[in-house]
Amino acid sequence: KTQVGEIFCEVLEKNKIEVQMPPTRWLKKNWSTPLWPKPVHWINTGVPHLVIEVDSMEELIQYKNEAADLRSWDQLGAGGSNVTFVKIQSDQTMAAVSFERGIEDFTLGCGTGAVAAAVYAMDKLNTNFCQVQMPGGDLEVLLRESQIIMRGRAQKIATIEMENL
Repeated sequence: KTQVGEIFCEVLEKNKIEVQMPPTRWLKKNWSTPLWPKPVHWINTGVPHLVIEVDSMEELIQYKNEAADLRSWDQLGAGGSNVTFVKIQSDQTMAAVSFERGIEDFTLGCGTGAVAAAVYAMDKLNTNFCQVQMPGGDLEVLLRESQIIMRGRAQKIATIEMENL
């Protein structure tokens, strides 16, 4: 259970999980901002993400200050947004990395960021599948009917017991 509803997962094979993501919504396409020289795209994948296409993932470290400014840009409202940079490598492969609000830095992986990047690329390239390479590992994102599916490797790192919330 999450703030956007129940998320359903299925174990496909040992260490490979399929997640039925919540519905996504385009909030704005081709949005101009004084904080970035090219259009940005705002997508809600359960969490809002500004998606920005870049020429090279290697240069992203220099954009950390810009990502922080974009993350809290006043046009995004009080909560701000995560910022996901994407480099399309082929018609079904891309690299992506997310600058996450709350963490205030780039992260190794972000499921909602991978989905936002893939939704952007699938819309641009008119496809229904994308492999997203993130610093922490690869994820597959596909559109099955109207449902966004995310697949990837998972590893147990802890067992946590919670009382009813």
